[in-house]
Amino acid sequence: MGGARKDSRTSEPANQRTGEKAIGGGVWYTGFGGGEGGIVAQVGWPMTLDELQRLINEMYSDKDRTRGSAATFMWLNEEIGELAAAIREGSHEDKCGEFADVMAWLVTLANVEGVNLTEAIKDKYGEGCPGCGRLVCTCDAKS
Repeated sequence: MGGARKDSRTSEPANQRTGEKAIGGGVWYTGFGGGEGGIVAQVGWPMTLDELQRLINEMYSDKDRTRGSAATFMWLNEEIGELAAAIREGSHEDKCGEFADVMAWLVTLANVEGVNLTEAIKDKYGEGCPGCGRLVCTCDAKS
């Protein structure tokens, strides 16, 4: 922890990735999917889960599918370990970075497995707690 944050997929400093330009409240990514230098995706903030899933897919899908589910799951677990260390002794910035990494790798695994996370969450939690069916859980389990 500490030092310049790195993008765990590229080993580049997170603020120096190529093709990233801040424009009017969002980030435009250039140079992938649509040819060199072409603007192909805008990421607005706040971002929906569907948008995040599409963004991660666009940025990493070739590598992710080649790596496969088992190796992607191992990367997710490594990031969860880094998050645990940040929660135990890291700064707020460290925690934010590790939460973002865990989310990105979870989304990656969902993409590799063909799972739409928005639909999965809606199906499981859209009507309340899966155990008791209430919006505010009254289950005894996992209290």
